[in-house]
This record gives sequence, C-alpha cells and structure tokens, in this order.
Amino acid sequence: MKKILASLGMLVFAGAVVASGTGAFFNDTETSTGNTFAAGDIDLKIDNESYAIDCNIADLETCTGALVASPGTSWTLTDLVAGTQKFFNFSDVKPGDDGEDTISIHVGSNDAWLCAAARVTSDLDNSITEPEDEVGGPAGQDGTADGDLDSAINFAFWKDDGDNVYEPGENEGPGSAETIFLAGPLSGLGAQGQIKLSDSTGGPFGNAGVPGGSTVYVGKIWCAGTLTPTGLTQDGSDSVRSPLTGTGFTCNGALLGNISQTDSVTGDMQFYATQKRNNPTFTCAQNYTPVWPEVAPAVLVGSNFALYDNPNTCDVTADDDGAVSAGHTNTITAAVAAASAGQNICVAPGTYNENVIVNKSVTIGATGAVGSAIVNGGFDIAADNVTVKGLKVNGGSIGIGPTLAGFFVEDVANNVTITDNNIDGTGKVNVAGTRGIIPAAGGTFANVLIQNNSIHDWTSDIYLEYQPAGAPFLIKWNDIEVDNPADNGAGAAAGIGAVGGAHVTLNQFTSEVAAGEAIGEATPYYKGEANDFNNFLNGSRLNDYSPGAPIVSAENNFWNLGGVNQTTLAEVDFTPEAGVQYGHR
Repeated sequence: MKKILASLGMLVFAGAVVASGTGAFFNDTETSTGNTFAAGDIDLKIDNESYAIDCNIADLETCTGALVASPGTSWTLTDLVAGTQKFFNFSDVKPGDDGEDTISIHVGSNDAWLCAAARVTSDLDNSITEPEDEVGGPAGQDGTADGDLDSAINFAFWKDDGDNVYEPGENEGPGSAETIFLAGPLSGLGAQGQIKLSDSTGGPFGNAGVPGGSTVYVGKIWCAGTLTPTGLTQDGSDSVRSPLTGTGFTCNGALLGNISQTDSVTGDMQFYATQKRNNPTFTCAQNYTPVWPEVAPAVLVGSNFALYDNPNTCDVTADDDGAVSAGHTNTITAAVAAASAGQNICVAPGTYNENVIVNKSVTIGATGAVGSAIVNGGFDIAADNVTVKGLKVNGGSIGIGPTLAGFFVEDVANNVTITDNNIDGTGKVNVAGTRGIIPAAGGTFANVLIQNNSIHDWTSDIYLEYQPAGAPFLIKWNDIEVDNPADNGAGAAAGIGAVGGAHVTLNQFTSEVAAGEAIGEATPYYKGEANDFNNFLNGSRLNDYSPGAPIVSAENNFWNLGGVNQTTLAEVDFTPEAGVQYGHR
C-alpha cells in the first residue's frame, strides 16, 4: 500500500512537470479593472448680493439715506454656516428704509427638488420710549415684552433672473416670468413653514425640478412700511441691472408710526435640496421638515418689580398705623427686636423714618407692591442669612459714619440678599460720596446677592471696594443709573464703583450724562470676575484705570446706545459683543 501511494504521488508530480513544460492547452484571459460606482452629488451652495440703506449698515460711516451695497450681508458661493452668513443684519431701521437681495442657489450636478423655510426666533420691545408707549392710548399701552417691528417690516420673495430687480415680464419664453411667491409682514414669516420652490406639484421654478449644474435666483426685498410691487421692464436675463437705479418696488413708511421704536426682530432662513431621480412624488409640504439649530432662550435684563414675591407668612409685622401689640410694631427696628432668628418680618405700606440695624437672621419684606413701604433711612446688615426685599429705601447715615447709604453690609454678614427694592438717592443734593449699597472695605464675604433692584441717584449706586477672593457678590437683573455728579456734589459718579470679587450680569445700565461710568474697575485689586450680558445704554460705559493690570472680562454685552465708545483702554476684553440690545424684563 505504501508503494502504491508513493507511485501515485510520483505520477502526479510527473504529470505536473509535463503540463508546465509543454504549454499545449488552449487558453484565453479577459481582465476588467477599476470597476466603480460613482455617486452624483446634491451639493447645495448659496451666494448673496445685498443692498440696503447706508444708515442701516453696521460700521458704515456714511448715513445719507441712499441705497448702497451691503458687504456684511453679501457673500460669494459657499455652504452656509449658522450665525455667519446673514440675509438680514441691519440696525437703526426707520420708516421708509428698505433693502434688496439676490440669492443664487446651486444644487450640484444632479437634478433636484428645492424647498426653503423661515422662522422668527426673537421679537423684542427692548426699551419703551414715551412716543411708543402712548401709541393708541394712554401711557402703558405698549408695556409688553413682545416687539412690533416684525409687523412693521414687510417683505417679498420672487423668482428672479439674476439681475437684482423685479421684472414681471417674460424673458426667455413661457414660464420664465418673474413671479412673487411669498410676501407679507415678518410676523407671518414663521407661519410659512415649508416654502415650495420646486417639487412634484410645482412652485415658482416649476414641477420638473432644478436641473443639475444650473443656478436659480431668488430676489427678496424688505421695507419698513408699506411695500408695493411696481415692476420694471424686462431687459433679458443676460443684462444685469443694479437696484441702485430702482428695485421694482416702492416703500412707504408714512403709516408706520412710533409703535416699533427701539424694537428688534431676528430670524432664520433655510434651503433644502433633494434628488429628483427615483423620487418622483416628492413635495416640500409632506417630505421636508426643517431641522433648526437650537436657539438659546432670549436674554432679558434689568429689574421687573411685577415679579416681586410678597411674604407668605408674617411672624412679626411692622406697621406705621400707631397700633402696637404682640407681633405688631410701629417700626422696622422694633420688629427686628421682637423677631427670632429665621422669622419673617412683614412691612405694611407706609412711611418709616429710621435707620435699621439688622443683627438677626431674618427676612424683611414689604406686604404691598414694591415701594409701598418707604424707609427714610438705611439698613445696616450685621448678621448672616438676611434678606431685605420690596421696599423703597431712601438712605441714611448708617455703618459708615456721615456718608449716606441705602444698605451697608458689615464684614460679619454672609448669605445676604438685597432684592426687589427701589434704592433711591434722590434729594441727596450736594452730599458727596453717597452709596446705594456698600459693603465693609476689606471684609470677608460669601454669597451676597444684589438682584432685581432699581438703584439710582447716588454717587455710586453700588460701591464694593473689595479685594476679591473669588466672586462672593452676584449683581444680577438690576436697573442701575449713573447719576449726574452735579446733583450730589461729587467729582465723579458711577453705577458700580471699585468693582471687586463680583459677577455683574443681566443688568441694564443707563446714564444721565455722556460717557457715564457704569462700571469702574479702579485698581489692580478691584477687578470684577465677569461683566457679561448687560445693556450699557445712553452712553454708559466701563472704565478701567489701571493700564497693565489683568484683563477685565466684559464679553457678550450690548454697548453704547447713543454712540459713546466703551472705553479706550486695552485692558478690557469686549469681544464678542451682543449684536442687538437685550430685551428688558
């Protein structure tokens, strides 16, 4: 058996030698290389050519009321990046202002269906001027957070031939007429949802889709007022006109009125393309759902006394009605003496002529509306865990000797809350150095909250003079007014003086004088941890008096309504800045 196996093995081997040696068999070889599936593309890209009134264009020095090219809202062919390319980015809009854009849409190399969408993301009243507030009735008529500019600005979108003007006549045969497909106020833009440009049911660019490799054009115009299409004579798609000599629309702002003063509106636009082939029944309404980036909640700043939360329980009540009984006193001072630590002291509407030393952990709150209880004096807070809220505090000589102040916080006090108060320095004429709120210089503090107050008419509304170790002071949601120094005998006045160890956020600063010092960062030791998301209005600004000191953070603020610069010093980091004024609470 072994031999047989060996022989078979030899035969196989010999056979292999013979086959290799002779090459006598017929054969043929066919080779295919580089087999590839190559996908086509639907690569949507957009460019925009924009024009606007020169006064509306940020950073443009001229303001003549003429329509000019707007570089900030124009760009060459690109993929849109959220927050970078903006079809609208205009300020100081007044009745009769308008602007025109021509949007070029490129869908890629394949035939495509084309849709669009739009939405309004914020609609703010911001501040309410007297003329605005009186529109249509008595004062208070327009006292809402919702703006009116979205209803005042009208727009129109039309199928264009790329020459920047509205020409309703035919230019290249049947179906080529420029047609308006969307028009009305911006307030209705968010309700449009899916906008059909070309799908299986039609649209301004037809029901055959957009041919691959081609470009289609959408013209758009906005007007602060009444927008009326007039149309220009068709000059053919190869002749490019400029809207500087006419847009094909008229804009009349005569009927707009004052209702939209200081308002702002922002929104988003989106374009969508999808393949036509093997997708014959596509419709924008049924098959396209816009996917929007998340929008951060609207930032609202300043105080709002309507949000004041009255005390739920009253352990001791101060009432100037003359009656005295258990748990019922005529003064706040007597109420503090009668209360135990942790109790609530309610202050009834009335007038209290006293300086109050708060040496217990208590909550002192007005039972009526903010300011219904008036304290002609100040508060010396000399204990931990103290809250004072809802009062009108006119200030007195407290804690710091002859200097008049609304609140003095002793260096033994932590977990202090001063909220919902009208801290009013009016009438302190020719008294220098008055303070709305002042802590003990050089003290050690933790968790001092200054929130939702209106602080005004002091030399310094808040004066910290505190060498920071962290940020124990949170100054948030206040209305802070820089006083006119001439009113109180001071050489200078500030909203917040000698800032140190504080986070200053969501406040609204105003000024009675040009270039008023909203925040003073006076020495290398007095530096706010952050000054962010505030409105600095009427020329109020931040000053830093220590060149070469550490950089002061002042990001995401809205600055200088009225054209006054922030400050000229390089030690302040202003960027990024808020593009529009924050709404008021």
